[in-house]
Amino acid sequence: VFFIACEKKIREEEFAFSRHPAITAFTSMNVETPTIVAYLFDHPLYLVALIAGVLLFVAEDNALNAEVATELLGSLGLVVDWAENGSKAVDQFEASDPGSYFAIFMDMQMPVMDGYTATRKIRALDDPARAKLPILAMTANAFDEDRRNALECGMTGFL
Repeated sequence: VFFIACEKKIREEEFAFSRHPAITAFTSMNVETPTIVAYLFDHPLYLVALIAGVLLFVAEDNALNAEVATELLGSLGLVVDWAENGSKAVDQFEASDPGSYFAIFMDMQMPVMDGYTATRKIRALDDPARAKLPILAMTANAFDEDRRNALECGMTGFL
């Protein structure tokens, strides 16, 4: 999750992980976020301890895919909220407390509202901090055009 969120060149203050107290300690020593991320991947037990209890949001219309994502992320100690379409994802996210989510994993093809539209709506929110939350595209489509479309609509990365 962390290295994908860094895939698109973004300023450190836009990266939610950089606000974690442990990371703040690193950055106060003038260590850049990508260096911190590399360190954490070299020390996975520290990474797992650091992310335990972190809240993620998953927008996915397929219940089995949502269950798999929830189980995989939960096995790392992450906590997951789920919405089954883009419209519900936007509504749930808007109703949540600011700062409660670390990132959003967004399916691209959902009924009612697709992931592209949901991302645009989230990026258009009045609260700049909420509008900058990392949103990672989740899709089986791996074409360059799909990646480009995901980034153009405001997604931070692509899974």
